Amino acid sequence: LLDLLKSNQSIATPCGKSFSSKTKMSIYDHSIHGMVADVLRGVLLFFTVLTVSFSILLLEWFNERLSQMQRMVHKKSKEFLVECMIENYEKKLLSAHRTPLF
Repeated sequence: LLDLLKSNQSIATPCGKSFSSKTKMSIYDHSIHGMVADVLRGVLLFFTVLTVSFSILLLEWFNERLSQMQRMVHKKSKEFLVECMIENYEKKLLSAHRTPLF
C-alpha cells in the first residue's frame, strides 16, 4: 500500500473517482505518522512494563530486608529479655545471701 501511495499511479475508488497525488501524499503522510505513533506507543508500553517490573522487584527487596530486620530485632529482644532475667535472678541471689538468717 505504501509503495502504491508513493508511486505516480492514480488510485481508483469503487465509486470511480481517483485520488490526486496531493491526496495520495496526504494518505502516505498519515500512514507514516500512524507508524511512528505505533512505534512510540510500543516504546511507551515497554518502558511502562519495565518500570512496573522494577518497582515490584524493588518492593520485594525492601520487604525481604524489612523481614530480616524484624527477625533480627525479635532475636535481639529475646536475648535482652533473657539477660535481664538472669541479672534480676543474680541480684536476688546476692541480696538473699547478704541478709542474715537469724
